[in-house]
Formats: sequence, C-alpha cells, structure tokens
Amino acid sequence: MGHWRNWWMAVWAFWLPLYAAGQNTVRLDSSLALPFDLTSAVWVWIDSTGEVADEQAMTQGKFTPLSTTTIPRLLQKEVHYSYWVRLTLQNATSVPQELLLTLGNFYETTLYERSPTAQTLYQRYTSQRLLPSERLYRYDHRYFPLYFAPYQSRYLYAKIRALTGKPFEIRPFLYSYDAEAKERVKGLYDDYFPMAVNHELMAVLAFLTVFFLFQWVLNRQRYLLFYSFYLMSMWGFAAYGASYSSYVVDYISYVPFLRFTLQQNFYILLTLFTHTFFLFEILGMKNWPSSWTKRYFERLFYVVGGLLAIELVLTVVYRRLDLETNFHQLCQFVLPVLNVTSLVLLWATKERVSWFIKLGALVMVIGTTIGFASVALGWAPMSSMLLTHYPNVYFNYGVLIDILFFSLATGEKMVQVQRERNRLLQNYALSELTTLRTQINPHFLFNSLNSIKSYIIKNKTQEAAAYLTDFSVLMREILDKSREQFLPLGQELEIIRQYLLLEQRRFSQPFQIDLQIDDAIDLDAVQVPAFLLQPFVENAIKHGFKRLEREGCVWVKVSSLEDGIAIVIEDNGIGRDKAAKLRLASVKHRSMGLSLVENRLRLLREIYHWNIDLTIEDVAPSTGTRVTLRIPFFD
Repeated sequence: MGHWRNWWMAVWAFWLPLYAAGQNTVRLDSSLALPFDLTSAVWVWIDSTGEVADEQAMTQGKFTPLSTTTIPRLLQKEVHYSYWVRLTLQNATSVPQELLLTLGNFYETTLYERSPTAQTLYQRYTSQRLLPSERLYRYDHRYFPLYFAPYQSRYLYAKIRALTGKPFEIRPFLYSYDAEAKERVKGLYDDYFPMAVNHELMAVLAFLTVFFLFQWVLNRQRYLLFYSFYLMSMWGFAAYGASYSSYVVDYISYVPFLRFTLQQNFYILLTLFTHTFFLFEILGMKNWPSSWTKRYFERLFYVVGGLLAIELVLTVVYRRLDLETNFHQLCQFVLPVLNVTSLVLLWATKERVSWFIKLGALVMVIGTTIGFASVALGWAPMSSMLLTHYPNVYFNYGVLIDILFFSLATGEKMVQVQRERNRLLQNYALSELTTLRTQINPHFLFNSLNSIKSYIIKNKTQEAAAYLTDFSVLMREILDKSREQFLPLGQELEIIRQYLLLEQRRFSQPFQIDLQIDDAIDLDAVQVPAFLLQPFVENAIKHGFKRLEREGCVWVKVSSLEDGIAIVIEDNGIGRDKAAKLRLASVKHRSMGLSLVENRLRLLREIYHWNIDLTIEDVAPSTGTRVTLRIPFFD
C-alpha cells in the first residue's frame, strides 16, 4: 500500500508543473504590453504555520487563484505565515528577453525555479535589508531580473515573508527595463513634493540636534540635552518611514536593528517620552508648588515610560510583532488623550509658561490630529509606488512649526539663563571688591606703618628703608592685580612670599617659611583665583603663632594632580581650639574671613563651573592647622 502511495505522489509531483503550466502560463510575445499585471495568472498558498519545508510547500501546497484569495491588508498573527506564489512564464518569441519580475514590497522574498520534472534549478533571494550594492537589481530590492532564451518556459515559485504594521499586498507585475525606469521617473515626479518636505524636515532635525547638543556641551543645562534627545527621536521617526522606500538610503538603512527590530510605535513613544522630559526641565516644574499640572507630568513619565518598556519587550525581547500591532493600536487611542490633556493643563496652569511652549504644544496636537485624519479620510495616501510609508505633509508641516516654537522657547530660556549668569557675575564682582578691601587686614597696614616708625625712632634708617621698600613692592603688586579675577599661580605665590617675608620681619614671635613647589607645574600656565591664599596664611601667623612656646613654621606646598593642583598651607601653631580660647574675637574675624572665601568658591562653581575643594583640619591636638585646596585646571 505504501509503495502505491509513493508512486502516485511521484506521478503527481511530475505532472503538477505541467498541469500548472497549462493552467497559468503567461506567453511573452510581441502583443504583451509591459508592464503587465500577472494577478490573473498567479496562484497562492498560505502556510499558516510558517514551518512547512520549501520542497513540500511547492509540491503539496493547495494553491488557489490570487484573485479569489483573501489576504489581510495589515498583518497581525499572519506575520508568522509564509505566503507562496506560483506562476509560469513562457517566451513565445524567437529572440531572447530580459525582464523584471516583482511581487510587491515585502521584508524578504525567495524565488525558486523548478524544472518540468519538479526539480529545483536555483533559488534567488531579495530583502528590504539589502543595500543597493547587494541587490539583484540595484535600483529596487523588489525586482528579480529574469532572462528568457527563445521559446523558454520558466516555472517559478516564490516564498514571501512580511512584517507587521506595513501595508501588505501581493501585486505581481512583469516589467521591461525601460518600463520600470519610466515608472520610477514618474513616481519620483509624482512623489517629489512629499519626499522633499520629509527630507527637509530630516535635515532641519539633524542640524538642530547637533546645534543644541553643542549648546549643552557649552552650557551644561539639562533642558538643552533633553531637547536634543527630543529632536533626535523625531528624526528617527522620520528616517524610519523614509528608509522603507527602495529609492531612499539614509543612515538608518545601515542599522537593521533600527529598521526592522524596532517598530514605528517605538519612535512615537520615544518622542513623547523625551518631549515630556524637555517640558518638565525647561519649565522648571521641579520648583513648582504642588498642583494638578505638576502631578500629571510627574506621572506622565511613568505612564509613557511603561508603554515604551512594553513596546521594547514585545519587539526586542520576544519578537511578538503580532502582539505589537495590537499594542500599537491601543497606543493610537491612548497617546492622543495624553497629548490633549497635556495641552489643556499647560494652557490652564497659573504658573509662568512661555507662549512659545503653549503654541508649540498646540501645533503638535493639531498637526498630529490633521495628519491621522487625512489618512483616515483618504486625503493623503498611505503608500505609493516609491514610498511604503507615504510622508504625511500635514504632519510634517506641523512638526516643523512645532520645533520652530520649541526652539524659540529654548532660545528664550537660554537668554534667561544668561541674564541670571550676568547677575551672578555682578555679585561675583561685588564679592571681589569686598575681598580686595579685606585682603590686606587693616591691622597689617597699621602694624607695618608702626614698624617703620619704630625703625625711624631707633635711627635704624636702613631697616626702615628696606622694610618700606618691600612694603611698597607688595602694595604695588596688589594694586596692579586688583582688577584681575584670576592670576597665574606663579604671581599668586610671589605675593604670598612677599607677604610672609614682611610678616616674618615684623612679627615678634620668630617663625620660618618653607615654600615647596612641584617642578612639573607650569607656574605661568596654571590659573588660580586672585588673592585666594592670603587669608589662610594670615590666619596661620596671626592666630597660630600667638603665645607659641616654640619656633613657628609656615609650609606652603604646591603639588600636581591628574586634573589640577593641590595647595597645602600648614602651620605648627597652637591649633584652632586653643587660639579660639585665647581670643574669642579672633574666632569671629576668622569665621568672617572663611565665610568670604567660601562665598567666592560658591560663586566660582555657579558661574564658571569651577569646583575648588577646600578642606581645613587640625594636624594634631594643639600642634597646628592644615588647609588643603584642590584646584582643577581652568581654561
């Protein structure tokens, strides 16, 4: 019994192509006008498992005429199916013919040629993933070049795999090379305007993304970074649709993951996610009092972030594109509701919101609504001969106006930040003036003059002249640098050295000076805040050496760090606790001086992003104080 069954299957496999040829053969003769629609001659079989072996599908598949077969326009669970096509072509002339066969625009298509004896002669493959240099026909991945010898018949089968979310239609056509070229030129002419608008939009988005990223690098304002991400996600959305045209090769075409693993819904959700971050940051909602608007946007992060996570799980982790299609349809209902709610709250809030932000949000909602409505009502096509995802002109113009308003809002915010920075600079200048007035303690001036007077009374004219000369040099140095915010490290150390020499000569309690500088440091290139070290040196002498029962010493050590320098000012005095007990007034003075220095360092952080670290510690109980300044390099 098994022997007879195998024999009949062999006979059926032998006669099937001959039977098919008799039923479906398209004769290629001089009367055939190209391009020619092959729908009436094509038979199809749908493998709902997607797992039937190729040989078995071609010999045992139950093919039915394409014209009577119902195939869904948008695939959901059907994305896992394999779609088989069968047709027979015969060159009925005595001359060779070179033609192009297309079945439609699919993710991948494999073409098989069978002999009349049911033997597979060859197979050829094409896919949307292929770049022009990799295609069988370099201008379009949809075409299979076919060569027909005189009176040759070709028995063809094709296996089609498609992606969900894309228009699906089997459209078998036969073209000559001239006919395909003419249709391509006509398509370029017909679709020139929407393609031009779409690529203008992509160019604008790419330029603004780079521009605002550069502004973020310069200014380190987070709203600039989030706006760049928003523009980048919008560019990804536009490039994703354009990349499905056979005639458009953009940057995203070289990254299959961005084209085929991620779906259109990912780019939509990513755009809304980055847009929410941008609004929250540029409006400073973090500092708003509790309100419906603030709570809504805080929760919107989690809602959109959750939707984005679900999208990635479905597409990247599980590759369930059928479920992703249903999820996409759900998002098409949810996202407009979220956008309209955001718009209403932005217009209704009592907090200060830029009119550019309000108008940008309004245009985005209107443009999106008109874009979807134009497709639903048939005003704009979903696809064309050239474009799988037809650019929606209404939506693209809405995006252009939207980013115009948001860019103006970002520029307005940058002006506000600059004004605030100028205000801080003014405060810094006032602080510098105050610092200048307090750099040289009045006690130091009076004590220096008294020392000169004492030398004169005692007829120590040479000592008086030398002291006065050194004192004049120091004062001239200070006055010359009084308007400078920053000084080379060498000049700052020279001022400190001169100051210590004068104090050493004047002070009744003898002390030593030890200045240690790392030879690897370029004293002229490294910048430090002007007169930053003097208050610490003054405190070491004035408070550290008071009633010291041993010889004092002030160490100033400058060492190199990987990203800057470290300056250590250390004394072997009586320590901070004992000095405070001896002279409470000096504690107040020292606290004021320290407060002044800390204020300067804070302003440097806010204005110049120059983070100078200050540490004050006791060397040991009653044996001295150590001040450490870690100063990063500053350009």
